[in-house]
Amino acid sequence: MRQTSRSTLYQRGGRLLIRLYPAAWRERYAEEMIQILEDSPPTLLTLCNLFISLIDACMHQNLVQGRKFHILQKMRSNGLVIYSATLLFFAAWFVVQLHVHAPDEPRILLSFLSLSPGHLLVNLVRFVTGLLLLTLALGGLPLLLAACWKAVQNRNGSALFLCLLGLVSPIVTLVLVILIQVPLLVAPFVILAGLLVDLALIFFAVQHVAPSRRVTSYALHLALLIPLIMLIGLATLLPAILPSFSDPGNDPFYVMREGSLFLIMGATFVCALVALKQGFQARQTLEFPLQQETITM
Repeated sequence: MRQTSRSTLYQRGGRLLIRLYPAAWRERYAEEMIQILEDSPPTLLTLCNLFISLIDACMHQNLVQGRKFHILQKMRSNGLVIYSATLLFFAAWFVVQLHVHAPDEPRILLSFLSLSPGHLLVNLVRFVTGLLLLTLALGGLPLLLAACWKAVQNRNGSALFLCLLGLVSPIVTLVLVILIQVPLLVAPFVILAGLLVDLALIFFAVQHVAPSRRVTSYALHLALLIPLIMLIGLATLLPAILPSFSDPGNDPFYVMREGSLFLIMGATFVCALVALKQGFQARQTLEFPLQQETITM
């Protein structure tokens, strides 16, 4: 009887020690350890081992990443893929949509803020341009700013530098292309290449800071609109541009350039769809972990 009560006391002590472990450790190992305590009666030596391991776990918390942390990282990575695809789509889109404009109206970026009476196609193009910029500002920018804030909190100078570089480098790339006077044929592809390098640096930096659950979830939900906007944009622009492929005028590289840009837009559209699906699969795993683990097993 005394041995049974002592065993029960040790079990309670073991559970108490397990509750004191860091959150990431508990998410990964707590259920397994509690099951071991129930299956095998613990002893005083077991409690001593748990206490020593508790000290070690608290001193090396960065070595154990919790299950939720890993899934949030996956959600944020897919969110970054979606908004990176949106940025690349917009770069290609902006070049192609310059050929669609109302007579006697400027072909400038701010033209999407106004409507052109009697020109439905032009208004649709401007509408898509505005929505692409809006989703990038409201969805992609918070992800980057949240990573910057986490880098500041963690005093991670390299991650902060690369994240800040991601905020200014698209403008710097565009200015350099203009100053160097890159030929019109290759200018869009030089800008896209610069954006790819920039996005790769951002991905590298963001992986070294913890994700924000609220910002990640918000950005992922907003990203639901992006494939639809891309599809509307392609469906609007393609019929307007295709007739000019048969009569490129004085530009011998028109078909090759515009065709390549359409391929880039199609590829980024597919990437956004795939990343959106994977992002919501990760979110479902975060909300229903036991159900997901049962399916996987």
